Amino acid sequence: MSTFYPVRGKTAVVRHQLKEETTSAGIIYNKKEQAFVKGQVVSVGEPTILPSGKEVTTTHKNGDWVVYHQQLAQNISGFDILKHEDIIAIVDEDTDMTQ
Repeated sequence: MSTFYPVRGKTAVVRHQLKEETTSAGIIYNKKEQAFVKGQVVSVGEPTILPSGKEVTTTHKNGDWVVYHQQLAQNISGFDILKHEDIIAIVDEDTDMTQ
C-alpha cells in the first residue's frame, strides 16, 4: 500500500459525493452543482511558514469534515488538494450542503 502525504501548507480531502436521484423515466442525475462542497480530511501537510519564519498551524486534522470552494481544489487521483487557508469551516458529517 502506498502512502500519501501532501506537501507543506496543503491538505488532502476526499470529497463527499451527492447521491444520485432517479426520475420516473429512469433517468439518473446529480443534484445541482454546488460551489461549496464538503469532504473528509485524509492527510494534513506540515504547517505553512510565513516570511517572518513563524509557522501557521491548522485548526483541522485527519478525519475532520470540512467545507471548501470546489474551484480552489486540485483533484489528483481522487483527492482534492487544498491550501490550508482554503478550508472555510469544520462541520459535522451529517451537515447538509445541498441547500
